[in-house]
Amino acid sequence: MSGNIPPITQGLGKFTPDVWRRMSESIYETEESQGKRPPSRDDDQGIVTFPAQITGYNLINPSEQSFTNPSRFYYYRWSEVELKFTINDGVTVTVPTGARTSGTPGDDTFIPAINGSELGQPSDRNSSMLGVNLEGYPERVAVMPSVHRDDPVSGSGIVDTVHTTVGPIVMLSLLRCVVDEEPGTGNNRQHPIIGMFYSAIKFDGVCD
Repeated sequence: MSGNIPPITQGLGKFTPDVWRRMSESIYETEESQGKRPPSRDDDQGIVTFPAQITGYNLINPSEQSFTNPSRFYYYRWSEVELKFTINDGVTVTVPTGARTSGTPGDDTFIPAINGSELGQPSDRNSSMLGVNLEGYPERVAVMPSVHRDDPVSGSGIVDTVHTTVGPIVMLSLLRCVVDEEPGTGNNRQHPIIGMFYSAIKFDGVCD
């Protein structure tokens, strides 16, 4: 049976043409997704969740970096991925055709992602993070971006402001944000959608 039911223009009781259309679309989506795990959806919250790879980061407020404040906040670029797994080979990561991506910073369609574990950072070294008093850390240690790199992203406690790189595979949720009637422009524009993921916070830096 195919989900492509021809258009129905005559209703039957409560089975209106619109109901038939929705049933056809539901059947089609079910048949098309056989063997694939559909994204998790919560229509009330507008949540869509899928695996994604972090492809880069941008530092928020780079001019506010200081040795006394270990806080660093980032927004991330990303690309949707598919996973395959065998006992012999483990996980294989591929980018599917038509994969969703964050897009390019500055574009109206750009969807930045944030790492939820970076929220609530202490703003001074008299506080603690990860259960450790920050006063016990070297002065040049700070929160680093959740990416993988062969070369450093930081020098003397100052984090590079932007990098395109390979990051971890995360479960990314697209979330609707509250937007004011006047959403602003440029870097002050309120984004209607952002991605959120959780990756272990990185607290590192120059320790000598």
